[in-house]
Amino acid sequence: MTQWYYQGPRTRGGLLRYSDQCIQAALALKAAFRLAFRQTQGLIQSLLAIMKIDIQVPSYSQLCRRQAHLQAFHTPQKPTDNQVKPIHGIKSLWRG
Repeated sequence: MTQWYYQGPRTRGGLLRYSDQCIQAALALKAAFRLAFRQTQGLIQSLLAIMKIDIQVPSYSQLCRRQAHLQAFHTPQKPTDNQVKPIHGIKSLWRG
């Protein structure tokens, strides 16, 4: 739980409560299950309740705002026609 909350230096203005790893994990769940931000918040709250872990969950608005500033997380994109190619005509290595 030490990496759930932000541990860096404090600056003036809006203070960060949750670490980048926390936000990235939430956004990964959002992308994996194709959820909206509010649904992602509810999923994390449910998972933590099942595990009986008493920590705060980032709100949907915090997830939305912080998503724009994270460089490491990118949502998966649908493949285009030129990326997906059939594998017809490959000779089998199995000779039976």
